[in-house]
Amino acid sequence: MRTLLEEHVTWTRLMIISVAGELPDRSTTGGRLARSQAKIGETFRPFYGDLAGARIAKLLRDHVSRCVELIETAKTGDTAALVQARAANYLAGDEIARFLTRVNPSNWPRRVIKRTIATIVDLTLVEALARVHGDYFVDVVAYEQLHQEMLAVADLLADGIVSQFPETFASA
Repeated sequence: MRTLLEEHVTWTRLMIISVAGELPDRSTTGGRLARSQAKIGETFRPFYGDLAGARIAKLLRDHVSRCVELIETAKTGDTAALVQARAANYLAGDEIARFLTRVNPSNWPRRVIKRTIATIVDLTLVEALARVHGDYFVDVVAYEQLHQEMLAVADLLADGIVSQFPETFASA
């Protein structure tokens, strides 16, 4: 799980850089990020089923799409639209939290997951907006914090799956 989420946070960062900098690699980077999201979905499938695997991949895609919209909005300087784009990012994060709690409520309680995902959204938005505004120090610090947070989330998810499905891991 750590490798998957580390890959996801890295490709999300590269997407932020591509979009903010209007770089020509945006579609290639986006395609690679989509593969990362699909791999996370594939990891969920054996435990939660095909629909759940597809759902988490879609929720991750939606979250990144909202982040891209936020970056594009921030570049226009439209403050009202930026407020809406921020809200859309938190809504997308909340949908991820709801999904995780629904599939594993004992190990991923709503309060913990919602707070954890909100922290990820906070850091992603700081990273993205700092990048747009050329504040590269804040951008890098936010990314480093986000990277560490994602590793903690990976551990939380892995521990939750092992706890929910101990028979699958009994011989490991």
